[in-house]
Amino acid sequence: SGNASDGALGNFSGDGTFMCCLSWYGAGTNIDCHKFSMDDTQAKCEACRGKWMSMFKFRRHGRWIQGRWTRSYEWTDREFTPANSWVSVVQHHKLSQLWENTVAQVRAIPMANFIQCRLNPTLDSLVGIATQEPPVPKIGDALILPGQVASQNFGQIYIETFSNTHTGSGQLKIEMRMDASKNNLAIASSGDDSDNSTSSSSSRLLQTSSSSLDDLTASCYTVVSYSNKKVGQLVGDCVNFQPNIPLSGPVKACLAVDTSIPRNPAFTVTAFAVKESSTVFSVFSALVTTQSSGAEYCANLQQNGTYCPIVRHPDYQNPSYVSADSSCPALQTVATSISQATQTLQATGFTGSGGIVLIGQSTTTAPAASSGGSFVVNLPPTTTMTTQTTSTGTTTASVA
Repeated sequence: SGNASDGALGNFSGDGTFMCCLSWYGAGTNIDCHKFSMDDTQAKCEACRGKWMSMFKFRRHGRWIQGRWTRSYEWTDREFTPANSWVSVVQHHKLSQLWENTVAQVRAIPMANFIQCRLNPTLDSLVGIATQEPPVPKIGDALILPGQVASQNFGQIYIETFSNTHTGSGQLKIEMRMDASKNNLAIASSGDDSDNSTSSSSSRLLQTSSSSLDDLTASCYTVVSYSNKKVGQLVGDCVNFQPNIPLSGPVKACLAVDTSIPRNPAFTVTAFAVKESSTVFSVFSALVTTQSSGAEYCANLQQNGTYCPIVRHPDYQNPSYVSADSSCPALQTVATSISQATQTLQATGFTGSGGIVLIGQSTTTAPAASSGGSFVVNLPPTTTMTTQTTSTGTTTASVA
C-alpha cells in the first residue's frame, strides 16, 4: 500500500513498502539494510532502535556463474599406511569409555546367570515331561580368563579357579547343570547288587506320588557301586560340569550337602561320585575336603562329567565287604500304585483324549464302544480297587 515514485532507482515511499531494519550500512539516501525484523509499525521498530525504511533498500550482492562439472576425489595408488600412532599419555575420555564398557560387561555376567537360574528350571522341567526324562536345568556359566584366580558362587555350587586352570588364550566357559539327587534314587529290590539298581524313572514316580522326602530311607540314595556292590550313598544334588575347552589345570568345586537326606551310619567317609551313566555311579578318586562346617564337600575337578557329593564305607575295597541295602520301598509302592491306575484306565477304555487323570480327581470322556453313554474314572488315594457298571453305562473305578 502507499505511494511509490522513482521505481527505477529504488526510491519508494508509502507505509506499505516500509519495514524495520535492524542492521544497515551507509548514510543518507545511500543506506542498504542487511537485516530486517518482523516489527510492523514504526513505533515498534524505533522502540528496539531500528530504522524504519523502504523494504527495497536491501543489500544486493551475488553474481551469475556458469555451472560446470568438477571432481571431488583424486585417484591414488593403494598402499599400506600406519593407522595407529603411539601416544605417551592415554586420552582420558577414551580410558573412561573403556572402563564403562568393561564394567557393563562384567555386570551382565551375573545378571545372565540369574535369569538362567530363574527361568531354566521351569523350561527344563517342561522339556523333561515331554521327553519323559528327569530335568537337568542349567544354573549358570563360569567364565574364566587366562591365569585368572577368582571364585564364583552359584548357590549350591561354589567354583574357585587357580592361575594354572586356564593357560590358553581367550575366555573359557564352564557350563553347570543341576542333576537333583531325586533324579537318581534307587528302585531295586534288597539284595540286588547289579549296576541296574538305579532307575532314571524313579524321580517321575516320586513326583506323581503323595510320598515326601521323609518317606525315603538312606537305602533309596544308596546308588554308588564298586565291584557290583553298593558302597555309598548320595547326600546332595549332583552337578554336570562341562568346560567348553579342556582345562589346563584343576578347578576347586564345592557342592552343597542336603542335611534332610537320611544317612546310613556305616557310611562315614566324605567323597565324590562320578555318574558314568543313568544307572552307574562310581567313587571319585580325588581327595575330598569339607568347608562351611561340613555343609559343603569340595574337590578339584578338571574333566567333563557329572559329580555328586556322597558318603561311603571306609573299607569299601575290601573283598569281604558286604553290599549295603539299596532297596527303596517308598518308590516301589508308588510304582505299584501307578501300575494299578494305568491298568484300570485301560480296562475302562480310556485313551487319553480326556486329558491327564490325577489321583483323587475324575474326568468324563466318550467311551471307545458305540454305546452312546459316557464313563467317569475316579481314582481316590485309597488302598482298594473296585469297578462298578450301572444301567446308564457309567463306570466308576477306585484305585489305590
